[in-house]
Amino acid sequence: MEHLKQTDIQTYADEVHALYAFLDDADAYTLDDVETLIDDGDYLVLDDGDADEKAEEYIRYSVWAFNANFIACHCPDGIDEEHITALRGDSCEDVNEALIALIDAGKGMEHFMLDAIGSDGRGHFISFYDGEEHEVTYKDTEYYIYRIN
Repeated sequence: MEHLKQTDIQTYADEVHALYAFLDDADAYTLDDVETLIDDGDYLVLDDGDADEKAEEYIRYSVWAFNANFIACHCPDGIDEEHITALRGDSCEDVNEALIALIDAGKGMEHFMLDAIGSDGRGHFISFYDGEEHEVTYKDTEYYIYRIN
């Protein structure tokens, strides 16, 4: 258990250093300032796997908000944009699970999520500030930085 805590601390420290390296005027910030930017939720620093997981989590939560044509393209044959629009009606979030079921019956959620990320990028689903994803290498690890607010 203690080893896990040390690993978590090292991961956090690496994320802080990656954000420090990313900031345009890094000399204007102390590492304490950068730590505050992460802790206060101004920036999110993720490795590749965590960034995929975070984007996929948001996509799964917000299927109802996608373009009806995009959803229909991932549903079984015979389901078109008009069907998705009619199903969605005024319900919005309430039909999310039904839309996921249709997508699963078609091309599957994994394919849907890959297409969504391929179309808009992970930043679109993670960074609500500007939709951008920034990449920084620190200690041979790629980190992806997202401005949150």
